[in-house]
Amino acid sequence: MSRRRKRSSKRKKKRNKARYAADQRITAHQLNAEELAVQQSKGEAARKQVLTMAAPKQQVRVHIRWMIKGDMPEVLAIEHASFDFPWCEEDFLQVLRQRNCIGMVAELGERVVGFMIYELHETRLNVLDFAVHPEFRRQSVGKQMNDKLVGKLSSHRRTRIVTLVRETNLCAQIFWRELKWKAVEVIREHYQDTGEDAFVMHYCYDETRYEEYLQGPLPNSSTSRGYLP
Repeated sequence: MSRRRKRSSKRKKKRNKARYAADQRITAHQLNAEELAVQQSKGEAARKQVLTMAAPKQQVRVHIRWMIKGDMPEVLAIEHASFDFPWCEEDFLQVLRQRNCIGMVAELGERVVGFMIYELHETRLNVLDFAVHPEFRRQSVGKQMNDKLVGKLSSHRRTRIVTLVRETNLCAQIFWRELKWKAVEVIREHYQDTGEDAFVMHYCYDETRYEEYLQGPLPNSSTSRGYLP
């Protein structure tokens, strides 16, 4: 009887091991399927996001004017919707109190849909902040704002526009390059909040004189963040 019990016990152990192994294979298969589904879902979401960004939208015509204090609530809303480290109202007021600093807004009807802050220097403009409301991106608002800046250049005085863009802000880099801006330098660990690098981007009135223009000073504002299209 003892031998039979031992044999029966061994058979049960083998059966249990086989069942356990089968359960493990099923669990692994289920996990792989779940992981695959998650990856496919992520891939599909990323694909849709790219297609959405690239999809043509109806172009709108905006009115670009000087920023006034009454614009601040809408400007702050765009700022917070656009940046991970947004300015607060006091940041805006502190910058705009400077004599050489100008704020402008892009207005559609009675709604502010974009804004830009820039400094006037003897030979250049420094763009400190530039953003468009998420609902109105890819509709030529940013381009019209850029055209407004370019219109302030001339061959004998202010010959270039400069801005700093975070290394992780790929959308801003693409936006500026599409408008014939060039990345000319990298400032290592420029942004204190994240420690990331800054790309110095230039637009020159006369592209044939890029090397000459680059001899001038670079922007030193740690708040420059560029554009989120």
